[in-house]
Amino acid sequence: SKTAVPMPSKITNYNESILNLSNSFLKHYGVPTDFNTLPVLDEALSKAPRNILFVIFDGMGTAVLEKKLPSDSFLRKQTKQTIHSVFPPTTAAATTTFYSALPPSAHGWLGWAPFFKEQHTAIELFLGTDFYTHEKIQDFKVENVLSYEHIFNHIKKHSKNVKTTEIFPKNIKENGVSSLAEMAQRVLSLHQENGEHFTLCYWPEPDFTLHRFGVSGDEVLPVLNEIDSLLQRLSKELDDTLIVVSADHGLIDVEEVLYIDDYPDAFACLSKPLSLDDRTSAVFLKPDKKEDFLKAFKRHFQNDFLLLSREEVFKLSLFGSTVFNERAKDFIGDYLIISVKGKTLHQKLPDGSLPIEFKGSHAGLTPDEIHVPLIII
Repeated sequence: SKTAVPMPSKITNYNESILNLSNSFLKHYGVPTDFNTLPVLDEALSKAPRNILFVIFDGMGTAVLEKKLPSDSFLRKQTKQTIHSVFPPTTAAATTTFYSALPPSAHGWLGWAPFFKEQHTAIELFLGTDFYTHEKIQDFKVENVLSYEHIFNHIKKHSKNVKTTEIFPKNIKENGVSSLAEMAQRVLSLHQENGEHFTLCYWPEPDFTLHRFGVSGDEVLPVLNEIDSLLQRLSKELDDTLIVVSADHGLIDVEEVLYIDDYPDAFACLSKPLSLDDRTSAVFLKPDKKEDFLKAFKRHFQNDFLLLSREEVFKLSLFGSTVFNERAKDFIGDYLIISVKGKTLHQKLPDGSLPIEFKGSHAGLTPDEIHVPLIII
């Protein structure tokens, strides 16, 4: 591609990533795996704890911890390794990798809002709503389009005596919890029961606070302190339990939001709205507009964004492997525009107004977005 920004080397390492983390769990429970595992986690699992607690804190990247918490904090002292998220480093792609033990190329959840050609719009996968109008898409169920087998199902097939449990916030799961304290209490009660347990918890912080206030915001520290204290307490109260903590991605502070609508020479080339995610956009071009678009990109965006053609995306195995979910191939478009610095590229809403602008964001190709901690207690 005609871009001044080179492809970052080894920024998406699928041999030391959250993909391998989930495969370590599968290996531990006797499930055959197609992907590598994490040796440091394998070693901890080899000590055969009766219970395993796996906690995902949304947005709690390595850089966030290092910038906000002192080196002697519990979380930082218990961090055994920095590993990589998937591409793009965003909740839809990354948590689905945790739950499926597959890379995004295989499970197909390539971003928050891919473009679905039959509905003629970008659909928010978790919500089933139009990304630009927020209207509910009738008769759309993501599980009918992008289905995968949960790691719980694999574990149950090979380790029938292990009880698997998910604990989520109440606004995500009907039987969910309303606070971190409630989550901790549920874990404690569960792990006091007889038998083996594999418990998976997800919590939407610090991502929610980081989006609103940015990584630099003072509001982030109390959130991290609460997480730090809770895990330290749990580690003392849980018996015969290995606690594994990680994140789906990190975040960076947004320096400036650009709107492609403000660049008529680039905007005129689009056949569909930008889609996929906040800092990784799929571009669909009008016929015979490729050269015009490349010129416009070079003129306006090349110093802050990486441009990859559809062919380059497949060649680089950017989404994890060359084996690709057939449906997800549609989501890539003709090009991907990927943020590699502090600027983000958006498109305005149909009425010309601006979408919500976050102070902190993710889904781009910077180390702060890609690198996440592997915490083992």
